[in-house]
Amino acid sequence: MKFRSRADIAAEMLEVAKNGEKKTRIMYGSHTSVKQLNTYLDLLIENEMLEYLPEKRIYRTTEKGILFLDSYQKAWGILFRARNKKHLLQHQQDEKGAAAAPVVSSDNSAPIIA
Repeated sequence: MKFRSRADIAAEMLEVAKNGEKKTRIMYGSHTSVKQLNTYLDLLIENEMLEYLPEKRIYRTTEKGILFLDSYQKAWGILFRARNKKHLLQHQQDEKGAAAAPVVSSDNSAPIIA
């Protein structure tokens, strides 16, 4: 199982609850146990990122929760762009290195010019 940070779990819960969901759906959607679910629901409600609507028995992401999600997604986007850029540069360097290396004939006598 891959490690998830608290922010990852909170973001998954907020994403699931954007349009209002029951507790069970949030638990399944965020891949959490009942104990984790209750801990995070309390934390998100306390920080006004999630609201409970008792008449419908659902939880819904608030505006503050949406702002958190937007910031969270932007941060991950920046990290992955940097990571992808690094991989792209490495790939380009590998290609340049391969192009610069001479191809040698099967008897190792002379380079073959392509």
